[in-house]
Amino acid sequence: GRIEAAERTLRALVSEHPDYAAALLNLGALLSRDDRQLEAIACYERVLELRPDDRKALPHRGVAHARAGAAQAAVRAYERLLVSHPRSVSGWYNRALAHKQLGELDRAREALETAQRLDPSHRASAESLARLAVRTGDLERAARLYRELVDYHPSDSGLRLALARPVEEGRLETLTELFNSELAHYRKDSGAAKKLFGTTVPMPAGASLPEMAAMTVVANVLLNLDAVLMKG
Repeated sequence: GRIEAAERTLRALVSEHPDYAAALLNLGALLSRDDRQLEAIACYERVLELRPDDRKALPHRGVAHARAGAAQAAVRAYERLLVSHPRSVSGWYNRALAHKQLGELDRAREALETAQRLDPSHRASAESLARLAVRTGDLERAARLYRELVDYHPSDSGLRLALARPVEEGRLETLTELFNSELAHYRKDSGAAKKLFGTTVPMPAGASLPEMAAMTVVANVLLNLDAVLMKG
C-alpha cells in the first residue's frame, strides 16, 4: 500500500543520505503512526545526533516514548526540549500527560499551569487542567477554566456528550452549589451568558438565558468527570 511505498522511499533516502534529517523525521513519524515506536525513536535519536536541539525530533521522540508506555523516558525527552525551547506550549502540555501517566498529578498540574500561562487559549491544556480540578473537587476552578476557554473558542460551547449514569448524592450537592454560583454570575452579566450560550444554540421557548448558561457550565464540568470519560 501507500504506507509501505512511502517507507521504502524514505529508507532509500536515508540509506543514500544517512545525515538527511528531514527524511529521518518523516520516517520516524510514519513508523510511530504505524505503532513501531522503537524504530521511530531510533530515527529521532539519529536526528538529535545531527541536530541536538531539533524542535521536531525532541517532542516527537517524547510522543513515541509515551506511546510505547515509557512515560519516564517521555518526561526526560520533554525536559530536554524545554531547556532549549522553554516557551513550547505543546512541550509543557505533553510533559504533563507523561507525568499524569506516571501518576504524578502535582507535577502534571504544574506543567499544565505553565502551558496555560504561556497560552491561555490552548484548549487541550485548559481542559486537562479542568479535569484535574474536578478530580480534586475544585469545581469552581474547573468552571472558571471553562468560562475562560469559551471566551477564546465561543463557537465550541455546544455539548457533545451526555452523562450515562446517575450522579452520586454528594457530588450532586456540589454541582447544585456550582449551578447556583454560576447562575448568580450570569444574572449579573447577561453579555457573558449570551456569549456562552445564546450565540451558538437556539434558545428554547420560555428558557432563561442565565439559567441556560449556568447549566452549560455545569454540564461541561460533568462531561469532564472520570465517570463520563471512562463510561462503558
